[in-house]
Amino acid sequence: EGMLRTRHSVFFLFAILSLYCNSSHAIKVEKVVKLGAVATSFGITRLIDFQTFGFDEGGQVSFTAITEESDFDLSNIELFICNAREFADIVNGGDEKTKDCTLGTNLTDPILSEYMIPTRDLYHFLLMKTLQTDSSSESYNLYNYFVRLRYEMVNPNGQQLSVGDEHMPTTYLAFTIFWGILLLVWCFGCFWYRENRIAIHTMVVAVCFLKFIVVGMAYAYWMLAANTGVFHETISVIQSFFFAISETVFFGTLLLVAKGWRITRARLPTPEIRTIAAALVLLLSTLLFFSFYKDGYYFLSLMIMYFFMLPKIFTSITRNTRSLESILLMMNRDMADTSSVLSRIILLKSLWTSVILYLASILIVNALRVVMVWYLNWLNYAMNECVILVIVTMVSQMLSPAKKDLFNGRYILDSHVHLQRFVDDGEMEMGLLQHRSVPIDMTKVVIFQFPSAKTNEQNLIPVDLPLAIGVIDTGDGEDVLEDAESSEGK
Repeated sequence: EGMLRTRHSVFFLFAILSLYCNSSHAIKVEKVVKLGAVATSFGITRLIDFQTFGFDEGGQVSFTAITEESDFDLSNIELFICNAREFADIVNGGDEKTKDCTLGTNLTDPILSEYMIPTRDLYHFLLMKTLQTDSSSESYNLYNYFVRLRYEMVNPNGQQLSVGDEHMPTTYLAFTIFWGILLLVWCFGCFWYRENRIAIHTMVVAVCFLKFIVVGMAYAYWMLAANTGVFHETISVIQSFFFAISETVFFGTLLLVAKGWRITRARLPTPEIRTIAAALVLLLSTLLFFSFYKDGYYFLSLMIMYFFMLPKIFTSITRNTRSLESILLMMNRDMADTSSVLSRIILLKSLWTSVILYLASILIVNALRVVMVWYLNWLNYAMNECVILVIVTMVSQMLSPAKKDLFNGRYILDSHVHLQRFVDDGEMEMGLLQHRSVPIDMTKVVIFQFPSAKTNEQNLIPVDLPLAIGVIDTGDGEDVLEDAESSEGK
């Protein structure tokens, strides 16, 4: 009942946001710009790049400026509107290249009340304080002035988003619907196959719900901007917070599945739990820190996240897969456990493939930002969201609660815990596998060390970490093992 009320509240929130987003009422952006000399890698510049906007031909921009200095004349401030090529020339050639800009005038020019953009391009808006000199030193006047600007930038048909961003509301609306469908399907599946449900399934539901919230807030953010011309930073901050949590829960789920929690083992050892907790806390902290820096550090955060977490996932998958394959080799083919072991091996190998594909896809998509044409900016976001949706869908299909062989409560590695102790050592593993010519029941295997490391006598005793391996048929393996451990040295 509490979950139902929560879902109703979420849908009600999005309904209110949609109604507000669809009420078209344009307002002007207000920004305070600090003017003066700025030290850059190219030297001293008086240019301030305060806005970038993609225009279609026929787009309009209007400016109103108010100075907060009583002795300062607005005619001393120049405004330059430069397309992408002209801005590149300024970056490479210095302030004198501003003479080639599409428009260059002072803030008191009446043309700024309603200026029409001549051609489709990505335009940069720059302000520059007019050069003033000191008669003795001919130096720049470096006094800073604050100017309050009110401006509105509108593309044809009243579109207030930049060209390249106008498809963002539709894109995120589509992904909100897709995530909502996946969430509903998973909730239904967990209810329908509730006898197979484990904690991993609850975590997958949490991932889908958090991703639904993230893309839903992105839709609200862009829809509000499209209708009002204002980007609400509060929504962006909340979205970044939920994004960090969703990625942490997702990678935490992958790591737990890779370690076989509730699939091959009923519980994880305490040291492994501590390692996982520390890794997830570090991951969450990194994501929260870098997510607020937006595009400047976004790619760096991806590098830290993926190259820190993925080795742990791959190592766990490799270790568990080798253990299961060793058990399978030493089993009789007609044993009932064979299908359970095979299904778990297939799960781990499929997870390995999916994570590799995800890593390659997400890196390629984010690298495309560097070469993507500016007016296809929305396509890069769509590709990124599509990759995340596809990988979560693939993992969801692998962990479907309908797969009874995976979630039948038979923890294979718990039944053969002694095998896990030496499976990482290839020489020891081969010592056991050389007896494969005779069908072996792993419940009837005892591992011995000779000579004993615990005493000075030449004794043959059961050990946890063997140096040599012998295989004997003991009848009831568990009873003999307990008796042998209790009778050390006999």
